Amino acid sequence: MLHILNGDATLSLLKQGPIKGRFLVWRDMLMEGPVSAVGKDKRAKGGKSAWSAWPAIARAGGIDWDARAAFLRDQYGIKPAKFLAGMKAFFTAYEKAAKGKDEVVFWFEEDFFCQIHLVYLLAHLPKSLRRKGRVSIICPEKPLGVRLPAAFPKLQAGRLPVEPALLTLSARVWKAYSLSSSQGWSAFLKWARSGKGFERWPLLKGGLRSHLGRLPAANGKPNAVAAAFLQALAAGPLGFPQFARKAWAAPMIRPLGLGDLQVARYALDLAAAAEPLLAIEGPGSAPAKGKPIMPAEWKLHLTAAGKAALSRLRVT
Repeated sequence: MLHILNGDATLSLLKQGPIKGRFLVWRDMLMEGPVSAVGKDKRAKGGKSAWSAWPAIARAGGIDWDARAAFLRDQYGIKPAKFLAGMKAFFTAYEKAAKGKDEVVFWFEEDFFCQIHLVYLLAHLPKSLRRKGRVSIICPEKPLGVRLPAAFPKLQAGRLPVEPALLTLSARVWKAYSLSSSQGWSAFLKWARSGKGFERWPLLKGGLRSHLGRLPAANGKPNAVAAAFLQALAAGPLGFPQFARKAWAAPMIRPLGLGDLQVARYALDLAAAAEPLLAIEGPGSAPAKGKPIMPAEWKLHLTAAGKAALSRLRVT
């Protein structure tokens, strides 16, 4: 049995318990950065990552992994070589399992950060894994990361087989999510906001709606993420750990499942805007492009513009 996990936190818990099998961890954040397909020219030439040497299961997904590596380097200071090597290793192990006979179990959290990865994997599920009994999902509403290791055998026993309807929905969501055309994206937004067709996957519907809250708001107002950040600082300056906890607790932010680095990146962007809404002080508060973000000792506070924006939010 191959267990595919979204992140090392779940891996650590599973290894402490009686769950048997091999473990494979997905390490990317598809809710950030480019997810559009590789261009035909680059696909034909192989590109910088020598696409012809990558497993077919990775090429079938169509993502331009070089573009993602560049984005993660520039925005989060993640080393491209390490990222690409990790993703290639993931797909190599995944493809080997797909060609075998073992069951593949997806363990994914309920937030959008994890859900969009599950969408991608199900949308590009190999034919060999579409046979009955080959793939199952464990995705409870209560986060996996807050459970004791002893709880995981019961979760495994209750795993759900992948149904064709779920594969169809995943394919439709991913196709729309990865579109670069404005017309196609607009159609996706209308459909996602309606919430129709998500009866078999209500967690994804909730995550998508929170994800749409990251889009620019009307009339120049802060979007849902910026609004949560402003409200977190409403009572005064905070150190980064306290700030992140308050931001995560916001109703529109909680379903996203943002990690530390994402919160830090959004804070940096708000501080670097033409009219900064917040200010950051402390070591690493102005990291150079491509350098790691280290927010542990930051102190954040609202600027005058941020206080004014917060006042407008309270009025509405």
